Amino acid sequence: MGKAYVVQTVATNTSSTNLELQLLFDIPKGAIPLKSHDYTEITNINLSSYISNSFERWFYFPEEGDYWIEPSNVCRGTNIISKATVQ
Repeated sequence: MGKAYVVQTVATNTSSTNLELQLLFDIPKGAIPLKSHDYTEITNINLSSYISNSFERWFYFPEEGDYWIEPSNVCRGTNIISKATVQ
């Protein structure tokens, strides 16, 4: 409580083709967003070939407890092409 945390999502394009994608990422359910972030964000990203981009979401927990976070995922059109694992 009272401590800021960050979720970092890294998207990497390992292909030789530029990709236009949509990234969905969340903060844990029950957490409070910081830095004018929303609870959930969907953003359009363009990844050049062989490059990585990092995206961050800042938040804090209003009280002690167990909190679930929905893993980030990347879509191309309506198809989910990658889903993160929660560590």
